[in-house]
Amino acid sequence: MPEKPKSVVNKELANKIVSRYQTARNWREPLKQKWDDFYDLYRGVLDSATKAMWQANIFVPYSFSTIETIVPRLVAGRPQIDVIPREEGDTDYARVQNYLIDYQWDQCDMDKLLPDIVRQMLIYGTSIVKIYWDKRVETVEEEVEIDPDLPELGNQKVKTEKTTKNQPVVEMVDLYDFFWDPKGFDIDSCGWVAHRTYRSYDYLLKMQKQGLYKNVALLEKDKNRPFKGETDKVTRTNALGTTDPQNYSGGSDKEANIELIEYWEDNRVVTIANRSVVIRDDKNPFAHGKKPFVRFIDQSVPKEFCGIGELEPIETLQKELNDMRNQRMDNASLILNRMWLVANGAGVDEDELVSDVGGVIHTDKIEGVQPLYPPEIPNSSYREETLIKADIQQTTGITDYTKGVASDALANETATGISMMQEAGNARIKLKMMNIEMGIREIGKLFISLNKQFIDEETVIRILGEGSPRWLLVKPDEIKDNFDLMVESAPRLLENDAIAKRQALELFQMFANDPLIDQLELRRYILEAFNAKNIDKLLGKQQTPTGEQVDLGQIPLTNPPGGVPGIGQGKDLNQSGIMQKAQQK
Repeated sequence: MPEKPKSVVNKELANKIVSRYQTARNWREPLKQKWDDFYDLYRGVLDSATKAMWQANIFVPYSFSTIETIVPRLVAGRPQIDVIPREEGDTDYARVQNYLIDYQWDQCDMDKLLPDIVRQMLIYGTSIVKIYWDKRVETVEEEVEIDPDLPELGNQKVKTEKTTKNQPVVEMVDLYDFFWDPKGFDIDSCGWVAHRTYRSYDYLLKMQKQGLYKNVALLEKDKNRPFKGETDKVTRTNALGTTDPQNYSGGSDKEANIELIEYWEDNRVVTIANRSVVIRDDKNPFAHGKKPFVRFIDQSVPKEFCGIGELEPIETLQKELNDMRNQRMDNASLILNRMWLVANGAGVDEDELVSDVGGVIHTDKIEGVQPLYPPEIPNSSYREETLIKADIQQTTGITDYTKGVASDALANETATGISMMQEAGNARIKLKMMNIEMGIREIGKLFISLNKQFIDEETVIRILGEGSPRWLLVKPDEIKDNFDLMVESAPRLLENDAIAKRQALELFQMFANDPLIDQLELRRYILEAFNAKNIDKLLGKQQTPTGEQVDLGQIPLTNPPGGVPGIGQGKDLNQSGIMQKAQQK
């Protein structure tokens, strides 16, 4: 069979991918409508179109409070990431990757990005992260000596290529811009996934010069057209009163008005511009051979791609709470601005029937005008609101005590009951921590693979710890990728630290003054549990069994601090690697 022209093949490929994208978008529409509702709950948006001018439109921000109570409990500090060697001879190589991941965590600004990843996960139930490598080589002009042996000849300007950036990148993907194979239930099981973005024509030209894209000239006709983005995110932001950007025209080719659908399979990546032009069709550029995305799930549903967030189970309760509060406000408004009973022929000017200080109502028949008092809402409505809040707290596990505020909803609970509810809430938080740790572990695995693939020249990285920063020279042959990862989130570390301190105190109470227990070592154990410094000086002079006074501050340590020099002149981390540094920070 004769081969088809390349233009025909590209058109067929574009049509196939756009068809899959449209199918996934239509299939995902009910989920997107739920996301719109969850966004309104988090932002406190109420539909005022059905309300009369005088009616209250209050949103009780319970949903927002729930989310923002959980976020700091999940990401309060840097997680521990330990690279574990699989073979005995790889210990030093694992240490290098440990240093690299710690440094790259800072370079990717993960301490700032992780709370947003978790926040999106809690609101919608699912959060997507994209990990790729960014290497930038720029031409710079430098002055060098014409002849080092003849400095009197002066300098000359020479253009050289310099690597200005060579590191992994972590990008949080807006869930509204992510599409997946409807048959899949996680990233790996999906036959394909797609990421929608908008770029300018100038940006595409720049990437074409770097060899990433092709056929960009076919889009020149679109470079000045008005922005015509999808309505997925427009409906979300319109709830806040923003204008629709679909008719926006900046009059410049620098506007990001060209839609890109970046389609990924495990072994292939294709980018379609404006649903018609194939500007990229390559093999997967990453050695790990996976789609470069990581999924974070709040509460997973077996064999489903999207998880359940914090707002989905309490959506109707939040609306009931809003209705209860607004009904009471409306009742108060009717009482303060009462209605009137006016007899026919009473000669009353209805414009005068307005509550006003010093107001006058003229009438021919005084008995023909009577105020109409609506009944007050019974006190049981306040109890109903308390029950609604209690239902929300039982559903989420986040009580008012967890938030650090007094609670009417739990006023009748005993201390034991409150403690049990807090323990139940903590168990849920721990499960969420485990889900986040799994996501971070996947990011770490991709980091390790990318480091092995793309670090092809000597790299200097900064190592933070006690004292001044140190610098480590990492060589490409010192980087391997045959490792496992252990991740533990910072809140779990703090909890473990608190447990260790409590256990140390209990141990001290049990064995203090016990003649069978070495009291000096017992006190040392307590001080170490509380991370005390200068322990030997704190213990001071102690008496040996022979009666000799010994100054423990003068006894040399068996294992002096500093560790053992390793590959690349780096020093070994004590016990927990990156975690030790995280605790020091």
